[in-house]
Amino acid sequence: MTRRLLILIAVAVLYGAAQWSGSLEDIGLGRPGGPATADSSDHGAGSSPGAAESTPTGYATDDSSVIAQAFRDGRSDIVVEIGGEVERVLPDDRDGSQHQRFVLRLENDHTVLVAHNIDLAERVPLDRGDHVDVRGEFEWNDKGGVIHWTHHDPQGRRPGGWVQHEGKLYK
Repeated sequence: MTRRLLILIAVAVLYGAAQWSGSLEDIGLGRPGGPATADSSDHGAGSSPGAAESTPTGYATDDSSVIAQAFRDGRSDIVVEIGGEVERVLPDDRDGSQHQRFVLRLENDHTVLVAHNIDLAERVPLDRGDHVDVRGEFEWNDKGGVIHWTHHDPQGRRPGGWVQHEGKLYK
């Protein structure tokens, strides 16, 4: 299967799990919003294999406007670094690779689902209201989008992502 098809399958599985666990609007995925004024740069999309992996420096780059613009444009495969507040912690997705899932409200009030692979990275101990910084890949969906690849690449072919919570890095 192609990489794009695998990503589409993963997003469909996550979307289905979110629908099964409750109304998407109840979990904050129906309110992409905010007066974003982003440009349409990819912030790392299409990075070459072996590209340097970014690590947090204490504060996440605020790509929330990039996410809002990508959502409006229906764009995917954009590497972003954002910070936000955990709006809701969802049940794990246990189909295939296991993913810890949570809804993150960004500074511009846009909400995204974060799917953190807990087969490859340590679970992040989260509660509603916690602040986290995230680096991963944004994938468009009609509910606000999903950020995945929040972990290292075990094959070393692409820059890895991470979740930072209370000073600890989960990658």
